[in-house]
Amino acid sequence: MDHPSAASRHAGKVDRSRSALRCARWLWLAVILAGACQRERPVPAPAPRPAAVLEAHLLPDRAPPLVALGDTIEKDGFLRRVYGRQNGDALINVTLARLPSDADGYRRWLNDSANYPQASLPIPSEEGNGFFTCAAAGGACDLHVQLRAGVHVEIMGQGRASRPEIERIAKCLPWGEIGRKLGSGSSPVPGIGPGTRQEQGVPAPELPR
Repeated sequence: MDHPSAASRHAGKVDRSRSALRCARWLWLAVILAGACQRERPVPAPAPRPAAVLEAHLLPDRAPPLVALGDTIEKDGFLRRVYGRQNGDALINVTLARLPSDADGYRRWLNDSANYPQASLPIPSEEGNGFFTCAAAGGACDLHVQLRAGVHVEIMGQGRASRPEIERIAKCLPWGEIGRKLGSGSSPVPGIGPGTRQEQGVPAPELPR
């Protein structure tokens, strides 16, 4: 049997060493290129926050002695937050929706609103008007408000909240900012749209409950 000579064995070792060196070089180049790609890869921009988060502060956390029972939610084109007593009993739904109104439309609202008990809002009457619908004297009430800026607000007592409790919520709302943020003259807010139904025979919009 022929045995490889010492020269042949040496040449084989040299070839293997060269192959290993070439592999090591390729691996090192791959590591360098991968690192360069990672360094050059742009950092993705943060996703836009949903409208409900951007405008959540329009519905406050507290309206003493009532508190919010959860976060502001966006659903079917409106913003809503539920308020209740400290023990967690849900009591009042507050809903905001964009509802553009021209001068004639707002005058019609005022004419129809005059047939109902008027709300005392911390804004001039030319900027907003609201009226109560109550089950009976001293009974549960709801409040319906239209802002001249083009926003409709419903503060619904769910058949359990009294007029004073509804008024506490109303006094805590930032009415001027609501008009500026959601009104027809403001920038569009995705998902915030108008309500179109009527309620109780009054040509005033009713938002979904």
